Amino acid sequence: MLRHVAAWLSDYYSGFHVFQYLTLRAILAALTAEFAGKHPEAVASNERAFRRGSSEFERIENVGRASGDLPVAT
Repeated sequence: MLRHVAAWLSDYYSGFHVFQYLTLRAILAALTAEFAGKHPEAVASNERAFRRGSSEFERIENVGRASGDLPVAT
């Protein structure tokens, strides 16, 4: 409800656009924390890649695959 009030008030005072920006940042932060909690191996891989730089790549096996998937042509 506060978001709707801020959206209405932003028509009269542009400073209320900040509230919408902060709301988006809070939602994205919550989604990131949820993902990090459910997939710590992806977070650890990302941290290792960040430390190494873009010169090397690491492959995590069986990510994005489900039982019954067709084989990938190589």
